[in-house]
Amino acid sequence: MKKKFLALLMTGVMAAFALTACGDDAAAEVTEVEETADDSDSAAAEGDLTFADLQDEYATLTDLYNQVEELYMNDQIEQDDDIESLLTDAKALIDEMGELTEDDFTSQQDYKDMEDAMVTMAEALGNIVDGMTVTDDSAAAEGEHTFADLQTAYAELTDIYNTVEEYYMSDDVEQDDDVEALLTEAQDLIAQMGEVSEDELDQAGIDEMYSAMESVAESLGAIAAAM
Repeated sequence: MKKKFLALLMTGVMAAFALTACGDDAAAEVTEVEETADDSDSAAAEGDLTFADLQDEYATLTDLYNQVEELYMNDQIEQDDDIESLLTDAKALIDEMGELTEDDFTSQQDYKDMEDAMVTMAEALGNIVDGMTVTDDSAAAEGEHTFADLQTAYAELTDIYNTVEEYYMSDDVEQDDDVEALLTEAQDLIAQMGEVSEDELDQAGIDEMYSAMESVAESLGAIAAAM
């Protein structure tokens, strides 16, 4: 369903944000997830949309917009007029949907038009992540990560893990031993980080933990694309 498309699209953006990189496979992941969404949508009867459906997709699109905007505003990302224009358009669509009431929709076509606009905008937001450029001075020197960096990456990794696990456990997804092994690895890493205090880690430990979370976040993003 398109709601799952939006949720997984947001997962890919979150993964890019957690790594403070542009996510080289973002466009491919968007395409893969969109195909999954289209397959699911083909089973749904035409004209079943409700205002509650639009509200759910509006909430997800808003979260996606906030994630992309936060990533773009990072000092490590080069500014770009086209990206800023798209962010402005996305904000305008979000504001428009936020002001509408159920009475404003008089037909199923009205519902479909708004849903199509939100899904198209979500896809565009996902694609611009792939187009973001990291500034030349963004590559941190070895050993420059801080415990605060770990906490941020931990929070983002936890969100990514929860989203991917929830989707994987649904009846729509075929079970896979490799996927389950990676989810277990991610869960163990999250649990380990959750129990660590700043006093327990030296610089080498911080760098090692950050690198591990980086790797798992990339793998979770690949899982979302492969489902």
